[in-house]
Amino acid sequence: MKPTKLPTPKILKKVRRETIKQLSVISYQLFSLFVLSVFYLLLPPFFKFFPKIRATLLSSLNLLFFAPLSN
Repeated sequence: MKPTKLPTPKILKKVRRETIKQLSVISYQLFSLFVLSVFYLLLPPFFKFFPKIRATLLSSLNLLFFAPLSN
């Protein structure tokens, strides 16, 4: 049985960098979800009278928060 190789420091640094990047994306998505839910919960009485503004605002918020993640 062959002994397994330990990962080199270069590989560990790359894995660490990728992990940090993924965690930052996840935290950004959670924050975005929170902001969108606050908008969605607090503003319905206002949106009842202005449905076009609601659609525009929600689509622009979706673009603002989720477009940077699709790279």
